[in-house]
Amino acid sequence: MKHGLLIQDEANVPLYSRIAEHLRGRIEGGEFAKNDRLPTNIELAKNYDTTPQTIRQSLGALMSEGLVSSTRGRGTFVLPRDSRSASSPIMVIQPDHGHNNSMQQIVNGVIRSAQDDGGRKVHMQVADYNLERECEQIAGLVGSDYAGAVIAPVLTPDIINQLTELKRSGFPFVLIVNWIPGLDVDFVGNDDEHTGQIVGEHLLEMGYEDIAFLGESMHVAPATFPRIKGLKKAMQSRLIDLSSNRILMVNHELGYGDNADPFEAGYQRVRELIASGAELPRAIYASHDYLASGALRACLEAGIDVPGQVAIIGSGDDIFTRTSTPQLSTVGFDHAWVGAKAFEVLQSLILNKSRKPKHHFGYGRVVVRGSTDPQCK
Repeated sequence: MKHGLLIQDEANVPLYSRIAEHLRGRIEGGEFAKNDRLPTNIELAKNYDTTPQTIRQSLGALMSEGLVSSTRGRGTFVLPRDSRSASSPIMVIQPDHGHNNSMQQIVNGVIRSAQDDGGRKVHMQVADYNLERECEQIAGLVGSDYAGAVIAPVLTPDIINQLTELKRSGFPFVLIVNWIPGLDVDFVGNDDEHTGQIVGEHLLEMGYEDIAFLGESMHVAPATFPRIKGLKKAMQSRLIDLSSNRILMVNHELGYGDNADPFEAGYQRVRELIASGAELPRAIYASHDYLASGALRACLEAGIDVPGQVAIIGSGDDIFTRTSTPQLSTVGFDHAWVGAKAFEVLQSLILNKSRKPKHHFGYGRVVVRGSTDPQCK
């Protein structure tokens, strides 16, 4: 049946809005059931005597309301009514669960906020750094009964593409921990430039001027650039430059991927530096505690005194930083705040999918221990 003649020409109401209203009525009236695929844009354009471009605008309006979702290559689907209700569960997708204490604190923050806000259920999926599994988990959100998702992504091209498709589908989600340049979505995390700056200030106050940065490349860890920027800012305040040969990037395959081992990545990179015979930096700032722990192991195995010869500091304040010898200095964050804020932002997005995305930042504090301060050993 053609519906073009049924769309009344109302003054000051665009055609795409009138078509969207008519489609909304067909969905709410039960003509299209949950998970049903709508006719193609070309078929709908013929049906409503208009252009595919106008249909795309109409469907975009319905996506912003959470009535439908669209995935390239699959089509446009009616979302389950439950996924639009206040009682529907949300999903948390995390890359690691077994030894990441900071991630567990974030998840606990999400769960507590959900309980305080009326008891919305929170389901979890753990990819264990299996990139194919994480892609499948993200793809599975489209057309699901979940109201939204909080996602801590591992940044690989496939996962970034999958998140781009998820954004295009209209499904509500918030990114945590890692943000993606160019993807306009809500993000909750820590101010990485501030983190780099306070670490630099601490090391300089301890008298360490020859500082190296140990981290992952920018395309897999967006925090790298702002943390280097913050470190440079602290050093430049003392008229000290961070030379390019003091920026140490780890083996990408060890840092991320199906066989990820960030401890080993930090260990191997610092071991290579020691074996090269080059002059060692007076201090190493590792972008997270796993790399710092690996760097500490490499130094101790080589008989290098920490912090007497090389000071080491990480970021994240994970549990194992307090059990090493010496204990690792680090940057502590309010991880529970990240989880609570992510839930708050997701709730807002579920209620108003058309609002402009924002980035929300928390601030860390330096936790001084024996790996940078000899008096703490």
